[in-house]
Amino acid sequence: MEVFGKKMEKSLALVFKSFEGKIVQVRKMNINNRLLKILDFLEYNSTTSIKEVSKALDVSDRIVRYEIDNLNFILKLNKLPVVKKESKGKLLFDESLKTDDKLSIIKNISKYSKEDRLNFIKLKFLTEGSVNLTALSKTLDTSRTTIRADISEISKEFEKDNIVITDNKIEINEKNIRNYIIKYFHKDLIQFYYQKAEFVDKNLIQTYFYDLISDINITYINKFIKEILKKLENKNNNFHEYIFSYLILLCIRTKQNKSVQEAENEIFLKNTSEYDIISRFLNKLEKNIQINFCYEERLTLIDYILGFMSYSYNTSIFEDWIKIEILIKNIITKVNKHTQINISDDEELLNSLLSHIKPTIYRLKNNLNIERDIYFEAVEAYPELFSLIKESLSELEVLLNKKIPDSETALFTLHFLASLERNKNKGSDNEKKKVVLICGGGYGTSMLVAKQISQSYNLEIVNIISYIQFLDYDFKNIDLVITTLKLKNEFSDMLKIPIIRISPFFNNSDQKKLDTFLSKKKFKEEKLSEILEIIERNSVIKDKNKLISELSETLFEQSIHDISPKNKNLLDFISEEKCQILESPVDWKTALKICGESLVKSGDINKKYIDEITYITESFGIHFVLDNGVAIPHGEVAKNVYNSSIGILYSKKPVRFPDDKDVSLIFLIAAKTTKDHVKSIEDIVNLSQNKKFLKEISILNKTSDILRIIKKYL
Repeated sequence: MEVFGKKMEKSLALVFKSFEGKIVQVRKMNINNRLLKILDFLEYNSTTSIKEVSKALDVSDRIVRYEIDNLNFILKLNKLPVVKKESKGKLLFDESLKTDDKLSIIKNISKYSKEDRLNFIKLKFLTEGSVNLTALSKTLDTSRTTIRADISEISKEFEKDNIVITDNKIEINEKNIRNYIIKYFHKDLIQFYYQKAEFVDKNLIQTYFYDLISDINITYINKFIKEILKKLENKNNNFHEYIFSYLILLCIRTKQNKSVQEAENEIFLKNTSEYDIISRFLNKLEKNIQINFCYEERLTLIDYILGFMSYSYNTSIFEDWIKIEILIKNIITKVNKHTQINISDDEELLNSLLSHIKPTIYRLKNNLNIERDIYFEAVEAYPELFSLIKESLSELEVLLNKKIPDSETALFTLHFLASLERNKNKGSDNEKKKVVLICGGGYGTSMLVAKQISQSYNLEIVNIISYIQFLDYDFKNIDLVITTLKLKNEFSDMLKIPIIRISPFFNNSDQKKLDTFLSKKKFKEEKLSEILEIIERNSVIKDKNKLISELSETLFEQSIHDISPKNKNLLDFISEEKCQILESPVDWKTALKICGESLVKSGDINKKYIDEITYITESFGIHFVLDNGVAIPHGEVAKNVYNSSIGILYSKKPVRFPDDKDVSLIFLIAAKTTKDHVKSIEDIVNLSQNKKFLKEISILNKTSDILRIIKKYL
């Protein structure tokens, strides 16, 4: 793992090369179909006006002005006379452009590549169901023979995604069509998220999409997303773009009278608290955009939104979160052993994976795709780590009976890369400053910027947020805001913390900005250290942490000291009063009731929590029995739980659970949050695998022995 730095440099170079290619490509595509139509009109109407062009082509005056500016830009690049704009919207087209094939120079810029042709034909099939060879030939300025060859190639590609072409028509499967568009055309749709649609520099595909969404009010869609993200307290800005893409696509397909005929997970969705919340906002959205979604579409949309949310929504009865947490800990242990960099105590890594894995599971269960973004190149620079994560996730594949695609594995790998970078210099005397990064790009670009900063500076990127999240974000204990977006100056005064703007590529100029800022910070810390030394030599300090905090706030108007709470283990949640021994055999329901009664008595849970566990077991089967007769029954996080706690029951006669599972030792877990028992679960798993512990437990006689033996082996 010592070669991480060199590999990362290589990886970033690849990515930047990719970026550069895309920038050049965009410039080559500045001439779109609409601009060509304007050019044709001007060729035969040398003296005209913006209003006449607008009327002839059925577009707004504003769009005409915008496209004329684009045309003039290209004319200037080619050292050709520009279209003159005079008073009252009058336009003058230079007659000399009609001679010497000068116009052909401009029009040839618009010739489409094979990729452009293929993507355009794909969209025609997906959105219209069929294609016309003659019309395509004219639009794409190529032969029917070429179009036929393109369709043959597309047909083979479509088959991989279960889409069939027959006689220039596709077999309509709405779910497959939408999955394909989201998977392969997400970037083209998302352009309309960040900019007003009519002003996006459009290629052939984006122009096609724009024609489909021109009468859809994007403002209301963005407002809907913002409200949902805020209400559901989403902590991940990486996938809100996908919600936007799906919503736009949903509007397009609804306007085309295409809809899903049946929705999955109906009972589950209607029983979530999120269903009612999203439904209320959806009602408002429908009214504002004047599009009504059918019942099945509403359910599918809610399903999709939940699949891309990164927070603990109420789905624990369908997901065995205990097994999931154990799985994550196992992966961390494997990576820790392989890399020889200690990440086992990285709480940030654990929490990020716990937040990440839920939407991942949801996407896998419901066949929701994420695209293979440019960040994948960064991951490919670490083939050994990627393979290790891929191998470790095989347990999750077995649990879900689903194959995990490389795109999902890559996202997991990024979390570990970030952790390895954080921890390779752990133990340094200089505490890392906490930074929030505000990015306007997607997941890949945001992660790349974060990694560059983390590599070069002693800074901790605690969160990556979007602009819409920035307005409501709590910046408590944050030392610095770094942004790729232009923010108003007053924000810095409002937050009372520095804001540094950088480019999306983090160039030399950006590095100088950070260098200047951090050198000043270092000076302050050195001065503070000197002051502390003087105080320590001449007085007795009662509370050093408090002194540091007050000195830093007084002298430098900011705190530089932070104390993190310690993770609680199993011993923090158990007591003798919550331990019981059964002498006589009982059924599993009775065993759960007896074990839970101590927690009811202590005020940690109510009786409904025990009923809930019983219901889950009866409805969905046994899912909480570990090795060697140890069980960890649990219900939904927070529901019917007042305090996080654990009840313990040892039965001298094994209790027969469903699926013929014999259990002697029960740890009944009640959690207020999913984080409360992370270490406890690890402790229980370790105990269940310890033969000496199990042997001593099997011969105990009193409840105090349970605590004594547990303490002995922890």
